[in-house]
Amino acid sequence: MMNTENVAPVKKNSLAIVSLVLGIVGFITVPFIGVVGILCAIAAIVCGIIALSQVKKSNEGGKGMAVAGIILGAFTFVWVFILFFILGPAIQEVFNSITQTLEP
Repeated sequence: MMNTENVAPVKKNSLAIVSLVLGIVGFITVPFIGVVGILCAIAAIVCGIIALSQVKKSNEGGKGMAVAGIILGAFTFVWVFILFFILGPAIQEVFNSITQTLEP
């Protein structure tokens, strides 16, 4: 059996945590505040890439969080594309047809 009393916890990379948080915030806020979501996604990707580099050079933990932040940032861009370029025009078309129907 392993003795866990003398094992020090692995320090997590701060930028990896920031990347993950920004990725989550960006993905959630895009439908409501698009610009904030996009900026958070960009920051999540940049912080995640820097964190991966730092984790590789040191013995810090957080590689998974950095990768998750990068993936969430990338998914946010896909989410923006779907919301604004595919659903946006479709919703606008529905509103236009409703207003044309309601006009005398």
